[in-house]
Order: sequence, then C-alpha cells, then structure tokens
Amino acid sequence: MAKARRSRKNATGGATIAPTAPQTTSALRTDGILGYKIRVLLYDLLNITKDPSSARRLNATVDEHYLSTPYFTAPEAETIKNATVDVEISSHLIPDDSSATEAILEKSLYGALCALLQNFLDKRRASGDARPCGPHDLAPIFAALFGIELEELKDEKFLGRLRRNGV
Repeated sequence: MAKARRSRKNATGGATIAPTAPQTTSALRTDGILGYKIRVLLYDLLNITKDPSSARRLNATVDEHYLSTPYFTAPEAETIKNATVDVEISSHLIPDDSSATEAILEKSLYGALCALLQNFLDKRRASGDARPCGPHDLAPIFAALFGIELEELKDEKFLGRLRRNGV
C-alpha cells in the first residue's frame, strides 16, 4: 500500500500550500494558514494607527509591499507574489483604459499590484500630491486582489484568534 503524501509544515506546525505549486489568489484566500496571515496583514494595514501590535508588525517588515516576515516566511512570500490573480477587481481600482483589466487578471499578484499602484501614484501626482501611498491605501488593493471583504476583518472569531495567536 502506498504511503499517503504529507502536506508541508510551516514554522508554527500548521499545514500550508507548497511554495512551488502554482496558485491563484482565491486559493490562497481559502488556505487555512496563508488566508489567515493575509487577513492579519490586511487588519494591520487598516489599524496601524489604532493598534500598537499592528504598527509593530508592519514596522518589522522588509518588503515594500509588506509581503515578508513577520507575516510570511520567504517561501510563503514568493508563493503569494507569484500567485495568479483570478478574482474580478472593482472598477474603481482599475485605470480607465480597457487594457488595464488584462494587466491585472491572470497576472501575478506582484505584477497586478505594481500596475494598480502605478495608476494610484499617477492619479496622486496629477492631483499635486506625489507622496507614496500609506499602509491604509494598500488594504483595499490587497483585499480586492484576494477577493476578501474588509468586513471579514471585524469577525469576532478572527479578532479572537488574532488576539490569542498574533500572526
């Protein structure tokens, strides 16, 4: 009888998606470990000024888009950055030209994020404000790319787990 294949374990001992497997953003959203970590990142981006733990975690990241420790291991971060965007993006996030939809859907999360942020920065420059976006500006973009409703971050089960376990 053949042995059952075991899933990879992360540093906390929970099973997670293998970093080499091609993934979609919706698959990552539903993954028990990575989906939770993505939601913690979203929560922190929205609550950086209200929650000292959120500020501490965000200030410990080394990636310009916050896709690094303490939220994700290096292999998890690569899996996330390389995930294919497979969710419909709200039209208010997409630039006016129709080619922008193609620049986001079916592209890597990293590529889609760069395309969306470029549009955001172009609009800010046009308005006379050339400052880079703040963490709270990234939250709706990440939520849209993963297909996560921001209301999920107010769920008592999620908040209880976050208070007990952190990332």
